[in-house]
Amino acid sequence: MSADSPVTGFAVKMSGGALESVGDVFESAPYGWPVEKGSPLAESLRQALEHLIQTGEYRTIATMWGVDKGMIDHPVINGATSLDFGDISWVEFLAAAVGGGRNRHLL
Repeated sequence: MSADSPVTGFAVKMSGGALESVGDVFESAPYGWPVEKGSPLAESLRQALEHLIQTGEYRTIATMWGVDKGMIDHPVINGATSLDFGDISWVEFLAAAVGGGRNRHLL
């Protein structure tokens, strides 16, 4: 099975041992919230995520969903400079596996 790493992580966690990961995340790229460029919502989202990271709630949420391997240390706006989002600002909240237009993680 090959799937988006957050989806895979959650499936492994919920499988009761029936599934297991057979490798590390590869070809990772950021996940984020898209907002219109210039929107004050981007900075508000970044600050909210920074608060969740500082309080430890971010780790709690990521662990609950089985995506803690993709956690970031510091949220940024448009931090993935190699990706062009056009008229969209991107507030990164998780690094996840992507490849060839499809997200994937092997099981």
